[in-house]
Amino acid sequence: MIPHSRLVYALSQIDTFVDVTDEDLQRIYELAMQDEAMAPEASGSLAAQSSRA
Repeated sequence: MIPHSRLVYALSQIDTFVDVTDEDLQRIYELAMQDEAMAPEASGSLAAQSSRA
C-alpha cells in the first residue's frame, strides 16, 4: 500500500486534473498491482481507449 503522504506528493507533481479521491486512486493502484493471473487480460486496452478519446 502506498503511504498517503507519497500519494499526495505524487498527485501534486502531475500537471493535470485527476477527478478521483485519494482513496479511489489507492484502490485503482491496488487493483492494478494484483497478480496478473487473477486479472482479466487487458493488454493494450488502455492505449486503445486513449486513442479513441
